[in-house]
Amino acid sequence: MVNILRPLAFGLLLGLPSLAVAEIQGLGSVTMNGQIQESACSIHTDDVWQEIPFGVISYNDLNQEGKALTKPFAVRLVNCALERSNGDLWQSVNITFGGETEVFRPDIFLVHGEAQGLGLRIHSQAGDVARAGEPMPEVRLQNENNELRYLLSVVRNGKTLTEGDWYGIIRFMVTYQ
Repeated sequence: MVNILRPLAFGLLLGLPSLAVAEIQGLGSVTMNGQIQESACSIHTDDVWQEIPFGVISYNDLNQEGKALTKPFAVRLVNCALERSNGDLWQSVNITFGGETEVFRPDIFLVHGEAQGLGLRIHSQAGDVARAGEPMPEVRLQNENNELRYLLSVVRNGKTLTEGDWYGIIRFMVTYQ
């Protein structure tokens, strides 16, 4: 009798964890987090992640001294309200670009891939050149919508030009004053 009860008791003990699992099966949890931040505007959702295709670029286009291939881009600020929670007014905005740059050239952002001898440069329409980690000049804020316009250029970086695919990643941060 003891020999029969032992396997039966052992079998019941093995079955208990599966009963506990059956109770929690189908349950889960979702974790959320965020940040509340006072800000004059929101960045338009289409402008948070931008892709600017340059397509195929010829050696000749890049070999001409002083010539750069340039494309415009913008960061649109929407739903702007100039009044702050403390009663003061937001006055201006600036943008800081960041990313890997050429050694001793914080104005030329690195590209990655097979292609060599080129980099990316950003400048405002007024001609101010972006340097990694340094804020661009302030722009006066207006109620409702604002547009920060810039030009992105593919430029030579002083190294030997080789063909191939390339890509670059440049981050930006908007700061209100």
